[in-house]
Amino acid sequence: MNTILFEQHELDSESRIRLSVGDKRVDHVRNVLRAVPGDRLSAGIVDGELGVAEIVDDSSGGMVFGFTPSAIDASVRESAGGVPIAVLLGSVRPIVLRRLLRDLTSFGVDEVLVARTELSERSYFRAKLWEAARLRAVLIEGAAQGNRTRLPRIRRDDSLCETLAHLDRSRTEAEVRIVLNSGSPPLPDAVTKRSCGRVILAVGPERGFIEREIALLNEHGFVAVGVPGGTLRTESAAIAGVAVARSVIRAND
Repeated sequence: MNTILFEQHELDSESRIRLSVGDKRVDHVRNVLRAVPGDRLSAGIVDGELGVAEIVDDSSGGMVFGFTPSAIDASVRESAGGVPIAVLLGSVRPIVLRRLLRDLTSFGVDEVLVARTELSERSYFRAKLWEAARLRAVLIEGAAQGNRTRLPRIRRDDSLCETLAHLDRSRTEAEVRIVLNSGSPPLPDAVTKRSCGRVILAVGPERGFIEREIALLNEHGFVAVGVPGGTLRTESAAIAGVAVARSVIRAND
């Protein structure tokens, strides 16, 4: 937790936040950071500004912080001056998805779209992770780790066709779509020489996209791109894919 994040409703009229004993943020500040009253910590408001939280009081009842905004969130600057990245994921086991959502939030992607594929289990969409409070907690954990405040938009669809239809409705000419596919060549010239306003990265589930799904992605404008290292786990492939997406952005700057 590199940044302590607070919800907007936790601020009172004097920009103070009171957290009770048992709150994991209190435990982190006391036991990991070993901070004391008067110390100033990197902090932010979820989907708001970054800033500084000063510990005003630490007692048996909990901790009191004073929050002072000091900067616009880094992901806002990236969205304004750079290129947003969205990740389309084939549905994976909930324990894997939890780690992926946390890490992708840390990297600053602006949207994660989860689609049930031919090799995905339908039961994955009934996991407790999809409960709103649990899902938000995972995203906040990732944002705190990445020194960000902005949470990505999350969407889930019962089929890849539904996800692709959603993407097509908002498609722009300056959008680059890539799908990670083992054995494909690295970034082709057709991708790096295109104007780029947004990158959509598709990553298969744990058993991968089947050939019919790769063909469907190709029909919807996705270009197959390989990454070094052979066949990767979904978690590794997604992070490697974000690096590939950033390569697309740099090549088109």
